[in-house]
Amino acid sequence: MTDNRFSSLSVDAEDMSTGNLSRKLEKMKRMQERNPMVERAGKIQALERIVNPPIPVQSKKKKNNKKSLEKEAEKQRIYHERMVEKEKKRVKKEEEERKREREYEEYKKDMKDKEDERKRRKLMSDSYAMEQIDKFKDHKLIDEFVNLKMRDLKYCILMVLYWLVYSTEIIRLIMSKVKKSMLDIPIKLFIQPDIYDYIRRKYKNNKTERTLKLKYHPDKTNGKTNQLYIFLHNIMNEKIEL
Repeated sequence: MTDNRFSSLSVDAEDMSTGNLSRKLEKMKRMQERNPMVERAGKIQALERIVNPPIPVQSKKKKNNKKSLEKEAEKQRIYHERMVEKEKKRVKKEEEERKREREYEEYKKDMKDKEDERKRRKLMSDSYAMEQIDKFKDHKLIDEFVNLKMRDLKYCILMVLYWLVYSTEIIRLIMSKVKKSMLDIPIKLFIQPDIYDYIRRKYKNNKTERTLKLKYHPDKTNGKTNQLYIFLHNIMNEKIEL
């Protein structure tokens, strides 16, 4: 069997486009310039040694031949290092581009989260709540709030007035003025926190509505929240269905 000195070189699919080794070498070098790869650089070196093998010289020229080989080896070493450095730069550039893309995606997500939070706060704004309260409040509701508050304060006020030894007529006059002054208190201060939180929302929430209906139904409060229940029912009918 004839020994083929080219059989030791592994040629992949990209090297098989032509049967001429010199043309293969030039093609691989062009591909390496466009897209440096460490593995291809090694193949180029191996093919370079096959296509351009050292030329045997006579003994009197061995010294010059050695220098020529050393010069060629240095040239190949520099070329290889250049290709490796170019590949490193390419990889680094791709990593930096991926990093910029990740940062941009994070920035878009952060902006979206902020916009969603802004919309959520808008849906739960105090101004919207006051619009709804002003729309459905009436004197009956205000009277009910004041009477409930007066019922809580009446005992304490009367105790102080009796202790100060005021006459019944004066006590009655003072209580009337206290009640009248309470009518000037903003209705927002009378509304229970859980009801006010619900009023701030634009959209319906069936679970919250069931809870409020059970809690403030007149049957549960001995008739103390008749007007509040009507007011709450009107607010619920105004909510937007999701």
